[in-house]
Amino acid sequence: MKSFKKILATLLAAVCLSASAVGLTACGDLFGSSSDDGSSKIYEVYEAYAESAGDSALDYDAWYAELLNKVKGEKGDKGDKGDKGDDGAPGKDGEDGTDGKDGKDGKDGNKIYHGKGAPGNLKGVEGDMYVDTVSWHVHFYESGAWVDCGSIKGADGSGSSTDPTEPTDPTEPVGGNIAIHVIDLGKKAGDSIYIKAGENDILIDAGSQESSASLICSYLNEYVTDGKLEYVIATHGDQDHIAAFACSTPSNGIFYNFKVDTIIRFANTNKTTQVYNRFLSALDYAESQGATVYTAAQCYDEEGGAKRQYWLDEEHTLSMNILYNDYYYNKSSDENNHSVVTLFTKETSSKTYNFLLTGDLEKDGESRMVDHYADSSNSKSKYDVLPDVDYYKAGHHGSGTSSTDKLLSVIKPEYVAISCCAGSPEYTTNVNNTFPYTEVFKNLLKYTQNIYCTSVADTLPALSGGQFESKTYTSKPWNGNIVCTLGADGVQLNCSASQESILKSEWYEIYRKQAVGQ
Repeated sequence: MKSFKKILATLLAAVCLSASAVGLTACGDLFGSSSDDGSSKIYEVYEAYAESAGDSALDYDAWYAELLNKVKGEKGDKGDKGDKGDDGAPGKDGEDGTDGKDGKDGKDGNKIYHGKGAPGNLKGVEGDMYVDTVSWHVHFYESGAWVDCGSIKGADGSGSSTDPTEPTDPTEPVGGNIAIHVIDLGKKAGDSIYIKAGENDILIDAGSQESSASLICSYLNEYVTDGKLEYVIATHGDQDHIAAFACSTPSNGIFYNFKVDTIIRFANTNKTTQVYNRFLSALDYAESQGATVYTAAQCYDEEGGAKRQYWLDEEHTLSMNILYNDYYYNKSSDENNHSVVTLFTKETSSKTYNFLLTGDLEKDGESRMVDHYADSSNSKSKYDVLPDVDYYKAGHHGSGTSSTDKLLSVIKPEYVAISCCAGSPEYTTNVNNTFPYTEVFKNLLKYTQNIYCTSVADTLPALSGGQFESKTYTSKPWNGNIVCTLGADGVQLNCSASQESILKSEWYEIYRKQAVGQ
């Protein structure tokens, strides 16, 4: 992540102009062609404010307002309007007054935008900047897209934090703990989850389609410094979970771009698709490069060198556990039920933290898993359990066929992350059954309001009798990349877009709140 001083060093300084079409503020070039002069003037305001704040946490809203006032004050003065000429005279005095218009030249430079939430579909040009005044994440427009460069919170010119509520990098685990990144895959539902656990780099699934491979590779390269993933888990055979592992051009696939130590794959499948066959070829390639491949059934049964529990730190306080699923051993007509179920556990002196990921496990699979663990004699160790969880990656993208109350009443999640475009009519025009289903919200809200969603439908077709009239829609990030971090202060979520629950979105207000009964 770039420190704030490094971010500012790349900017052209700015003056504020109205951008009514997007409801934001745009700031144009202020100090001419020298970005060094501009950035030093802006940073000067930050330093002065930081000094006045003393040891207390910085008020970023006040600082940003002061910044905007500072750059507004630097705008070129408008020339005085000339006196009107006498009747019948050439009016030359008035003409002289028009020289004042030179003060508008600032429009030609790069712009700084700011608003509440991520930039979404805002159009920019190379070098523009956007500041989200909710999360204080800074985005630069590069190569035709907005690139999230991280939060300016706590920046002091050296990257250290002056806000005691924020670690230096909130997406990095602290003290050998764990960070779970649900990657925003955009408009189409799918899963790709990067996990940093101790010194281990772990990837669970690589959806939602072949074209997602470049996005996932770019994201991983921000964190995987040695080009190697210690563990990869492929939960089941659907395209929206495995397509980016292997592409029609093999060299684009995840397995061709990263070395892998251990791959854990689904034990059963109904798939015979081209995507699945590419996945099998990619597994063979990964094995030829040194990867060991196990099925989830082998892991749960601890056969052939596979393990039910993998320790992720030397102290044996952080572990990855493959939980029981009846469909490791029995085939289901629903591919989703074959999903690998994973529980990450971290023991501390004060409590044990639990993080549950169930892939796309459906109602029947959830029910059989709950029944299995209801009989304590079935548990092979204290980690082979279905406990209360601090974090739950909602099953099947928030479908009503998953996240049943039978499961939720056992795990009682505190935080929930859903990987989908909320409200998308991609699979159905029934307004209540677009991801996340109305029924799922009813179930989750019995236990938590901390419900986060990667993307949200930005525009939707007309609604008639509870049905959308078409499947045409646009999308934008809501929470964006959802990062659950366990650090010194416990579990917290940090998002690349809005930091607020999906319950705070306009989409939820219009399409879910009343139906849920709130």
